[in-house]
Amino acid sequence: MYSNLAKAPDTLGQIVMTGDAAIVQSSGDFENNEEVAQTVFRMVHCASRDDLLPKECSGAGDGIKRMCVYLQDYYITVILNQQRIHIIKRKYAHQSDGGP
Repeated sequence: MYSNLAKAPDTLGQIVMTGDAAIVQSSGDFENNEEVAQTVFRMVHCASRDDLLPKECSGAGDGIKRMCVYLQDYYITVILNQQRIHIIKRKYAHQSDGGP
Protein backbone atom coordinates (compact mmCIF):
# COMPACT_ATOMS: atom_id res chain seq x y z
CA MET A 1 0.00 0.00 0.00
CA TYR A 2 2.61 2.57 1.04
CA SER A 3 5.20 1.36 -1.45
CA ASN A 4 3.42 3.54 -4.01
CA LEU A 5 4.38 6.63 -1.98
CA ALA A 6 8.02 6.10 -2.94
CA LYS A 7 7.05 6.19 -6.62
CA ALA A 8 5.43 9.63 -6.44
CA PRO A 9 7.31 12.14 -8.62
CA ASP A 10 8.06 14.47 -5.70
CA THR A 11 9.60 11.76 -3.50
CA LEU A 12 13.27 12.37 -2.71
CA GLY A 13 13.88 9.34 -0.50
CA GLN A 14 12.35 6.78 1.80
CA ILE A 15 13.07 4.40 4.64
CA VAL A 16 10.93 1.50 5.79
CA MET A 17 11.85 0.14 9.19
CA THR A 18 10.50 -2.29 11.74
CA GLY A 19 9.10 -1.37 15.13
CA ASP A 20 12.50 -2.09 16.68
CA ALA A 21 14.30 0.37 14.34
CA ALA A 22 15.79 -2.13 11.87
CA ILE A 23 15.89 -0.72 8.33
CA VAL A 24 14.09 -3.03 5.89
CA GLN A 25 14.32 -0.83 2.80
CA SER A 26 15.78 2.56 1.89
CA SER A 27 16.24 4.62 -1.26
CA GLY A 28 17.07 8.05 -2.66
CA ASP A 29 18.34 10.68 -0.22
CA PHE A 30 17.68 8.27 2.64
CA GLU A 31 19.65 5.33 1.18
CA ASN A 32 21.30 3.58 4.16
CA ASN A 33 20.79 6.68 6.34
CA GLU A 34 20.91 5.27 9.87
CA GLU A 35 21.00 8.75 11.42
CA VAL A 36 17.63 9.76 9.95
CA ALA A 37 16.15 6.37 10.85
CA GLN A 38 17.25 6.60 14.48
CA THR A 39 16.17 10.24 14.83
CA VAL A 40 12.69 9.52 13.46
CA PHE A 41 12.44 6.39 15.60
CA ARG A 42 13.13 8.47 18.72
CA MET A 43 10.57 11.08 17.59
CA VAL A 44 7.91 8.40 17.11
CA HIS A 45 8.73 6.83 20.47
CA CYS A 46 8.49 10.22 22.20
CA ALA A 47 5.25 11.20 20.42
CA SER A 48 3.66 7.85 21.29
CA ARG A 49 4.01 8.38 25.03
CA ASP A 50 0.62 8.38 26.73
CA ASP A 51 1.45 11.39 28.87
CA LEU A 52 2.41 13.58 25.89
CA LEU A 53 -0.88 13.79 24.00
CA PRO A 54 -4.40 14.00 25.43
CA LYS A 55 -6.52 10.93 24.68
CA GLU A 56 -8.83 12.91 22.39
CA CYS A 57 -5.84 13.92 20.21
CA SER A 58 -4.32 10.48 19.86
CA GLY A 59 -7.38 8.43 18.94
CA ALA A 60 -8.46 7.08 22.33
CA GLY A 61 -4.96 6.12 23.39
CA ASP A 62 -3.97 4.34 20.18
CA GLY A 63 -0.96 6.61 19.72
CA ILE A 64 0.07 8.43 16.60
CA LYS A 65 -0.42 6.99 13.13
CA ARG A 66 1.12 9.77 11.07
CA MET A 67 3.26 12.85 11.53
CA CYS A 68 4.90 15.40 9.25
CA VAL A 69 8.03 17.46 9.80
CA TYR A 70 8.24 20.54 7.59
CA LEU A 71 11.65 21.92 6.72
CA GLN A 72 12.76 24.67 4.34
CA ASP A 73 12.78 22.82 1.01
CA TYR A 74 11.15 19.50 1.83
CA TYR A 75 9.04 17.69 4.37
CA ILE A 76 9.22 14.28 5.95
CA THR A 77 6.09 12.21 6.38
CA VAL A 78 6.17 9.39 8.91
CA ILE A 79 3.46 6.73 8.75
CA LEU A 80 3.06 3.90 11.26
CA ASN A 81 1.38 0.83 9.79
CA GLN A 82 1.40 -2.87 10.71
CA GLN A 83 4.60 -2.86 12.79
CA ARG A 84 6.42 -0.81 10.14
CA ILE A 85 7.53 2.80 10.17
CA HIS A 86 7.51 4.44 6.74
CA ILE A 87 9.61 7.60 6.40
CA ILE A 88 9.17 9.54 3.15
CA LYS A 89 11.10 12.67 2.17
CA ARG A 90 9.18 14.80 -0.32
CA LYS A 91 9.80 18.16 -1.87
CA TYR A 92 7.11 20.80 -1.95
CA ALA A 93 6.64 23.89 -4.03
CA HIS A 94 6.83 27.22 -2.22
CA GLN A 95 3.96 29.57 -2.95
CA SER A 96 5.28 32.67 -4.67
CA ASP A 97 4.30 36.02 -3.19
CA GLY A 98 3.85 37.63 -6.59
CA GLY A 99 1.01 35.45 -7.82
CA PRO A 100 0.93 33.32 -11.00
